[in-house]
Amino acid sequence: MPAEKPIPRARSKATLLPANKPDIIQYINKKLEQQANDNDRHFKAQHDQLLDLQQQNNNILTESQNIILENKKLQEQVHQLLTEKEAFIKELDAARVLI
Repeated sequence: MPAEKPIPRARSKATLLPANKPDIIQYINKKLEQQANDNDRHFKAQHDQLLDLQQQNNNILTESQNIILENKKLQEQVHQLLTEKEAFIKELDAARVLI
């Protein structure tokens, strides 16, 4: 009978703490500082992303306002053309009466 292979054990990811109190405090302080730096980088990245989104929003708002103004100008032009068309039709009708 072949020999059974030993079952591999999962490796522990636990970190061993230093043996004495000052080293433990230093270790914890270092970990806290690393976490604070990570949090700071994450916050700055989110802040930059927020600023980018705000700029995009401002650009969209400005473009929307420009489109609204252009639309109003076009509506005024259409109204003017319709007014001119009505006047022209009245002139044609008056000319037909004369003919």
